[in-house]
Amino acid sequence: MLGRINTKRYLTMLEQIVAHVPRLKEHNVYRFSQLCRAMHPMPLQIHDSLSYVVDSSSSYNLFIPDLYTEGTNNEEIFYEIQFMSGMFIFSRGILYQKQKRYGEAIKSFESAIHFRPSLALAYVNLGTSLMEDGRLAEAVSALRAGSRADGQFVRDRREHDNARVSALVQLASLHSQKGHWHKALSAYKEALQILPDTNAPIVGWTRHNVLSMASVIHMQLNQWPQAEYHIQSALALNPGHAETHVSLAKIVARNASRSMEAELWFRKAITLTPDDPSIRDQFGEFLRSQGRLRESAEQFVYAARLSPTDSVRAASAALALRAANRGRAAERWYARAAELDPYNAAYHSNLGAILHQNEKYKEAATSYYRALQLKPNDEITIINIKRVRAAMSKANGKSNVS
Repeated sequence: MLGRINTKRYLTMLEQIVAHVPRLKEHNVYRFSQLCRAMHPMPLQIHDSLSYVVDSSSSYNLFIPDLYTEGTNNEEIFYEIQFMSGMFIFSRGILYQKQKRYGEAIKSFESAIHFRPSLALAYVNLGTSLMEDGRLAEAVSALRAGSRADGQFVRDRREHDNARVSALVQLASLHSQKGHWHKALSAYKEALQILPDTNAPIVGWTRHNVLSMASVIHMQLNQWPQAEYHIQSALALNPGHAETHVSLAKIVARNASRSMEAELWFRKAITLTPDDPSIRDQFGEFLRSQGRLRESAEQFVYAARLSPTDSVRAASAALALRAANRGRAAERWYARAAELDPYNAAYHSNLGAILHQNEKYKEAATSYYRALQLKPNDEITIINIKRVRAAMSKANGKSNVS
């Protein structure tokens, strides 16, 4: 147990610290002291006022005799001062980080770690600031150190474990960006050892999340049985998560003999979230891979209708309809894509092509010319203009003969 703090002297010390901060004079100093100890975010100027207390060991020696009653264990006093010092500096680093002053944030977090080497959260934020500053190798080292922080003397074990999981997830992400798949997988496995067996969230991460991410790494390594095992485990924890059903469907679909099973997983996902256009897109891709072009087109059209202002989905619907030999419907969706994004040359060119196919030569020529305006000297568009002119001449010739 820490020695009993001499409250009167402690508050007197705080009064001395904040005496030159005018806007704090009217505040209840006891509330301010509790604010400091609870580590709520404070304005940067207050941290600057406190910094002379926490930035030099001579300051500790100056105030230690006045803070505690006689007979208190000196080691306990020093630990208390270290704890408060580390947290003051850590909080200052958070403020710098929010202001995108990453160089100063890095120095603050490094200083906080000096006073509290078991503070995993300081390593996590140090790693984040280093990443933002482009110092990726140092970020990896900081995150690895954070994941291994032993938590000695920590006051909240759950918060400590939260920080370790966050460090490992960020570390895995960094390794993934570099293509270091085995290292990424190792980090995820460490995180799973810390996470509870239930799906209770830890700093936004759940066991379901980490299992799903580990499955993706197994896919990158072409370890498909392991990928399926991890995604099945994730699904068992969160059976209502539609995207996990889709992930399982895509893994299963790699085996041609399991295509019916894959379709069932896709349909379960759609049942869970019928108005999610991305799931419709992915199901459409699956059906197209099975040669079921009309059903595929239906899914792409459904997705486009769910995203009425999305030109990319409108164009995808048009492409799928054209592949399914539904030229009139494809024409409408190409027109919609060009309407939504009138400066996209490809949309006008594709609209021209489907109009040409539908024997609407004059309108096709108009679309081709618009595409050429947007993308001058495009050889394919120039060839298509020549072809549509020839088709128009041929059609006019037949008309004159008749």
